[in-house]
Order: sequence, then structure tokens, then C-alpha cells
Amino acid sequence: MGLLGAICLGLLVVPPPLGASVAEPGSAASAAGFGGGVASQDDEATRAAHDILASGGTSTDAAVGAAAVLAVRQPRVAGLGGGSVVVHVDASGAAAVDGCAPLSAPDAWRAAEAAWGAKEEDLDVYGAAEHLAAAPLRRALASATAHLSRTSSAVAPQSLPTERLGDLDVAGGAVGARAAHVAGDAYATVVVADRWGSLTAVVSSMGRVGGSGAVDRTTGVARGADLPALCGDALPTVLLAPGAGGQLDPLLAVAPGSARRPATADSRAAVRDVLQARTSDGSGLRDAVRAQAAPLVAVEYVRDGRVEAVGDPRGGGSAAVVHAE
Repeated sequence: MGLLGAICLGLLVVPPPLGASVAEPGSAASAAGFGGGVASQDDEATRAAHDILASGGTSTDAAVGAAAVLAVRQPRVAGLGGGSVVVHVDASGAAAVDGCAPLSAPDAWRAAEAAWGAKEEDLDVYGAAEHLAAAPLRRALASATAHLSRTSSAVAPQSLPTERLGDLDVAGGAVGARAAHVAGDAYATVVVADRWGSLTAVVSSMGRVGGSGAVDRTTGVARGADLPALCGDALPTVLLAPGAGGQLDPLLAVAPGSARRPATADSRAAVRDVLQARTSDGSGLRDAVRAQAAPLVAVEYVRDGRVEAVGDPRGGGSAAVVHAE
């Protein structure tokens, strides 16, 4: 049934069955099951997001936690002194928090948590990052400003014609120019779907690999290169379908991620190919992602609360769900 079945039957997001066991996230590049799912470019980041979802966190809680771990595990690509854009989509619409210019990744994380998080604002939400980099993370968060400009114009849903399913709505990169990589930049990405039907993606970057900014005396971390708004053009893309009551339900999130080095392939074309594969060609999500030359991460609501998550193993990608099949 796949994506077509989800659209025809309506998106029913339900908690996992009682008595189901929580799967330990490993190094698998794909996973399917219930209770929410995550795909990222690092096993530890995936594990942190998995644990937050399993403890009742939202997609934003989990995505921010994974992004913090990525900042520690891949500091030359997505360090605490770099930038992040957080894209969140649920039945109420799509929105983005820009923490790239002139602010920083912790600014975006704090604002996203305030808007869409379920947990209290403390370090617990950052999962494994608490013991990996507690001191610099505290300093970085303490220096974050509380004033952010939130924009939804870059993720306003637009029509996407498909052969088999008619016109669907898509928000984010693939409908504009924001899924292509800026030359010389590298990105660390995490996408998360929770059990309540919301999707959150976080894309972080230091600009050119290694960053080029001075060390911030307040936080003790290196500032990244000057980044354009929304972290260059690596904006995630979310496919939506009509749901009950006339709202749009998020079904699929795909995001570029160049991992430890800049991508040479066209990420925008790769994202579009995945959307085409899922809406017209009938290809499964795992096959669609792995067929692309550019590294991607993706999560999809399939049907009746089932989630599939896929990372690109060529870039160190991993995936996990809370309750594996």
C-alpha cells in the first residue's frame, strides 16, 4: 500500500501496541516500525533521538537532541559555533527557525524547543550530548539570545503535480532552490517523525569544512564561516497530503546531508527523484534513497502509525524506530 495507501486511507497516527519492545538502535541504515523514527548521519545521534522518542519526546525534542550530538561528534561540519535551521511540520502547518545568520545553532535549538518541544527546557532534551559535551553546551546555550526571527515563507506549502496521485503539497527545499549545496559547504542532518504525526528536521553547518571564524571567548567554541539565511540552500523537503478536517498531514521528509565532506552531486535533483519514486514510480523509500548519488536522510509515515527511516550508509547514515517490526 505504501504512500498511496496512506493517502487513500488517511493518515492515522497511533501509539505502538501495548507490550511492544523498544528496539536498541544500532548501525543499520534503515528501520521500520512504530512509535516514531529517526535518520541521521551518525549512530550516536540516531541513538540519542531514539531514546528521546522512546521516553515520550516530540520529533523536535529528538531532532534537537540528535543535532547536539552531531555538533560534538562532527564538530568540523556541525559544531556548536556553527548554524542550524530547524524545519517543523505538523497538521497545523510548516514553519522554520533560522539559526544561521547572524545567530547560531544553539539559538535555533532553544527557539524550536520553546515552540514545539514537550520537555522542560534543560539539558535532558539533548540526550547523549549531556555527557559528551556538557560544559561547552551549557555555555553555548547560556549565551544564546532569546530573540529570533521565525520564518515560514521558505517552507510555505506549494503544489507538486504527480502522475498517480494528482497534486500534492510539498514544503521546503525541492520546491525552490534550497535543496542544493553551496560549493565548499558540508552539512550534518537529522530527520525525525514522532508517534503523533509531526516531522522535524535539523540541518547544521559550519560553512566551509573546518569553519573559518574565531573562537568565541564566552562559549569556548569556534564560530563557523558566515552563513546565509537558512544555512545556505540545504533546506529539508516535506511532502504533505490532505488529512481529516481539511488540514495537511506530513507524510515524508527528505533532507540532504553531505556528512564529513562537501557533496559533489546535485542534492536538489536527488530529493526530487525520491519524491518522484514515492509518488509515481512505486519504489520503496530505502531503494529510492540509495539510488541517489547525493547522500540523503529520510523518514516516512507509511500507514496506521508505521514509520520507515532511511540513512545513506555511504555517508555513515543510520536509522532507528522506537518499536521495530
